[in-house]
Amino acid sequence: MAGAVSRRGLAKLGLGRPLTATWAVELPSPPADVLEKLATQVAPLEGGFRLVSRVSWGGAVTRVLRETESDLPLFGRMEAAGFKVAALPRGPNVSPFQPILTGRVQPTDGGCEVTVAMAPHPGARTFAGLFALGGGMLLVAAGIRLADAPGMALFLALFAMVFMVFPTARARVGFKHGCAMSVTALRAALGAP
Repeated sequence: MAGAVSRRGLAKLGLGRPLTATWAVELPSPPADVLEKLATQVAPLEGGFRLVSRVSWGGAVTRVLRETESDLPLFGRMEAAGFKVAALPRGPNVSPFQPILTGRVQPTDGGCEVTVAMAPHPGARTFAGLFALGGGMLLVAAGIRLADAPGMALFLALFAMVFMVFPTARARVGFKHGCAMSVTALRAALGAP
């Protein structure tokens, strides 16, 4: 699994499950050197990770991680044996499901192993319940219209399905994309293969 997002972690992106993923890599350097090198690539974050409102690429206001103004690829805080960081998003493609990376650096015989757990901010929401309620109402309307307008009923039913699935699918896609960007930034900051 060294250097790649684990399949087991990405399998947890299913409907009704929490969004989480894991990543691990072995490095030939001792833990102190790895943490010191990483610290040079992490902009310090005052306080904790907070969500703020920002305009997304589609022009809608969305909740995203408040970031630090910096040219460094990551922001967050370093700890004695690990870190809690996030990648600085570049460009207008922002997501409320940008992962926060919680990492541990453990010594091994040949250097160290860096293990990372990725999860979105606990305050990130999909409003899937509200969309499911709206989709259910559309399905009821489709059932009512089935006898006299089957074409319209089919359209309503298809629209209801999309309406119910969209928030969760958007969250999974945004999180998966964020994980890939974050792992790339972390890999570069660590000098990992």
